[in-house]
Amino acid sequence: MSGFDDVVRAAALGARNRPLAAASLSAPVAAALSGADGAERVLEAVAAHAAARRAVVPVATATALDLPARPTPVIDSGPADVLTRIMALDHRQDELIVRVLRLVRRRGLRLPPMLLNRAAIALSGDDLDEVVALMDERDRAVFALDGRWADRIRRFAQRNAPPDPTQWEDGDAQDRADYLARLRRTDPDAARALLADGAWLKARAPEREQILAALATGLGPADEELLEARLDDRAEAVRDRAAQLLGRLPSSALIARAEALAKRHVVVTRRALRAPAVELHGIEMTDALARDRYPAKAHRTSASLARVEEVIARIPTWRWPDLAGISAAELATARTRCDGQKADLRVPLARAATTWHDGELAAALADLRASSAPAELFSPLDAVDLFGLLDEPRREALLHRLIAAKRYNDVVACTLRWPPELTAQQSRLFARALIAVTGPGTYISNPQWWGVLPARCAPDALDEVLAILRAAPPDTLGDLRAQTVITALELRRELLELTDQTDQEAP
Repeated sequence: MSGFDDVVRAAALGARNRPLAAASLSAPVAAALSGADGAERVLEAVAAHAAARRAVVPVATATALDLPARPTPVIDSGPADVLTRIMALDHRQDELIVRVLRLVRRRGLRLPPMLLNRAAIALSGDDLDEVVALMDERDRAVFALDGRWADRIRRFAQRNAPPDPTQWEDGDAQDRADYLARLRRTDPDAARALLADGAWLKARAPEREQILAALATGLGPADEELLEARLDDRAEAVRDRAAQLLGRLPSSALIARAEALAKRHVVVTRRALRAPAVELHGIEMTDALARDRYPAKAHRTSASLARVEEVIARIPTWRWPDLAGISAAELATARTRCDGQKADLRVPLARAATTWHDGELAAALADLRASSAPAELFSPLDAVDLFGLLDEPRREALLHRLIAAKRYNDVVACTLRWPPELTAQQSRLFARALIAVTGPGTYISNPQWWGVLPARCAPDALDEVLAILRAAPPDTLGDLRAQTVITALELRRELLELTDQTDQEAP
């Protein structure tokens, strides 16, 4: 038994019952005692052991790194200082930071190590891939010592390398899915051959679902047989994924079954000088519908109506004239009832517009959203997808309407899906909307609002936008969020001046 064990025993049993002998202690501890005995000796021994342990500093294992040289020059001190100040702003400017990182990479430069580390701390999620893209081999070797970065760096390298068969043979679920997706881009037949033996079906449900999700890359009619079989998979997530992918194949049997349901359950009556009338007949649940992943239950509506809505969401939008005699856009504005109650088809039609990339339907739905109460329509996420389908004239007209209606969350959703730079007119409109939303009695829930204008303002409108913001009422200018936007715009202008404003890809 060690000397410390004797101390513990004496403390636990009591110094009278288990006297602590100095001879049982190590020489350094015994030498530190005052000569007292009993409980006092036990306390002194504990203190001596504690001091001895604190004095021992563990030696970390050193890892020798064979770091490559740095052939890439760092950015100048001016742009580096601007980026540092952007990252220090009170309200995050992630999109602007990402644009600066991309500019640095396009110019064949890199960030100094401390600034690269600050960028890694400032960003999150998928934006961290922009940090990895900017790293040279030396940076990646150092960052890879952290396991959280090692996996991200490894996967980033894999995405930019030729497909490696060992990923399929020895990799984890994500490796296998990534390999399959990349192989489908270059050799779809070889990718399908990997799945032909069915060995992947023995994997656990999450891996089967990931592998099935990889079929979204290069999805085509040749994939239907495999996906149709997965509608009978033992895992719900796999069945859902199979139905989702089949729902993107306009020639699939799943779509044909949806069209057959539409013919029986969506009845259109045309009316002179008025919008068409649509009568929906609820759909009762069957085993066949359960297999096709129609909802058994519903939230905020009846399950039978929810199944009709699912039918409408799945049907390719260009087929409605043949199915019901009206276009999908007309269906959105029709007077619709189900079992005598008013019904609204804009939510499922929004899904259909984004699935089939229907700009005409998206424009009709966006106009309806701009003129209706927010609670009456589809979610902001659906709106974001719709806005991304609009052409430039419709975007600008919609932006005018949303700002006039004070639909500021929609303004953000609208712009986030547009190209990464606003026009000069859109920039001015956005600046005025920002003033409005920082006034008394207004509120915006989307934190991305404060990063849109600094990142996306048209370079030739920067001075005018800053003038608009600086002329705002004092209560707006006193808002810290508005001040952050003004400072971020000033920093963007400074960066443009430092990096040559004639660069078409400047941030």
